[in-house]
Amino acid sequence: MANRIRKVRAPLLYRWGLKRKSVPCKLTSAPLLVVAPHHDDETFGCGGLIALKRQAGVAVQIVFVTDGSQSHRDHQSLRTADIVASRQQEAIAACAILGVSAVNLHFLNGADGELNEMASIERSEMVHRLAGIIARSGAKEIGVPYRKDCHPDHEATHALIEDAMDLAGNGADLLEYPIWLLWKRTLRDWTTTELGGAERLDVRTVQEIKNRAIAAYDSQLQGMPGGFVAQFQLGEEFFWRYRLPARADSPQQTRDAIAAAS
Repeated sequence: MANRIRKVRAPLLYRWGLKRKSVPCKLTSAPLLVVAPHHDDETFGCGGLIALKRQAGVAVQIVFVTDGSQSHRDHQSLRTADIVASRQQEAIAACAILGVSAVNLHFLNGADGELNEMASIERSEMVHRLAGIIARSGAKEIGVPYRKDCHPDHEATHALIEDAMDLAGNGADLLEYPIWLLWKRTLRDWTTTELGGAERLDVRTVQEIKNRAIAAYDSQLQGMPGGFVAQFQLGEEFFWRYRLPARADSPQQTRDAIAAAS
């Protein structure tokens, strides 16, 4: 019953909320780093943006924060190592379709489903690893799940990236992309301020490429609720953009040290 309600509600939120209050934007030439909590989030949320950037010859790198090991936790016959390996191979295939080679992918193998429960030392190590990737990438746009994306790992990833960007100190635009937002939030959860201000990117010219990349995640599509995937096949992507300036107290040598140590 819940999924049937969501299947009806999500298109309404999309049409009358997010799309109506968003503003069209143009593709930029800024190098892009996409941070995905799980293997497939990058394609659902930013697949069109990634494909357009690569077609324009813009550098793109992608970070997968967790190992994705909990996607089949109800199937006890599947070994964790096999799930992790399978999801990585699917990610490599999907990203290749979008135009990003394996050399530009980073698998951090954090504990799936436990990002918001990391011990302080473990979290600090993750932040430093992310800061190193940010510093090395030279990215001027960083895609990350929406800060209130209704999934613990997604919201924890957002917090990790904010801390990592602060540590790295290099200014960049944060592009927050929604994954579970429209599916799990109810109408009364939304505010006018939240719905306003999102940017809307036309990805119709690469939607077929994005669809093929989505299809590469065969193991994940089998467990998706009916109607969920369709919201990412409408030829548009949405982002909340925030500019984070470079820190004056984080000189280039500090950023170089972070990059070298990670």
